[in-house]
Amino acid sequence: MSQKAYVGLYANIQRDTKKRLEAYSAAKGQSQGSIVDAALREYLDDSSQATLILRELGRLRRGVGRMERNLDVMDAGLAGFVQMWLAYNPPLPGGQKEAAQAMAAERFDQFITFIQHQIRQHKTFIAQVAEDDLLKNEDIRALLDMEGEGKA
Repeated sequence: MSQKAYVGLYANIQRDTKKRLEAYSAAKGQSQGSIVDAALREYLDDSSQATLILRELGRLRRGVGRMERNLDVMDAGLAGFVQMWLAYNPPLPGGQKEAAQAMAAERFDQFITFIQHQIRQHKTFIAQVAEDDLLKNEDIRALLDMEGEGKA
């Protein structure tokens, strides 16, 4: 086992810092010198927690950027959907309103079931768009046929 050579160092520190060092030293059961030595090593080696924190902040910043991009895509998709829906769905006459509301409630339940399934499989809309893995035309036709037959 090698013997470390220690040299004396006398530094003036603020009174409140000295009190905090004494309290920390007593709580940890370590000498004040060993605590100061470890703190100086960390500071001088530039391997401090600040470096790790900055690295993690960079990772979080990139994640927030991806989230912002995803929200922008979903915002544009929702806006497009609402515009198309309003353009192609005229108001219903009074006699058809109740049947339409019942069908809308049923279709909404189907939509919620689909979303729950997607969430359980960790399939995000953005990932599907990126992979171009959305419903194909034949899939959409099959769903419309099933709905027309009352199966969907």
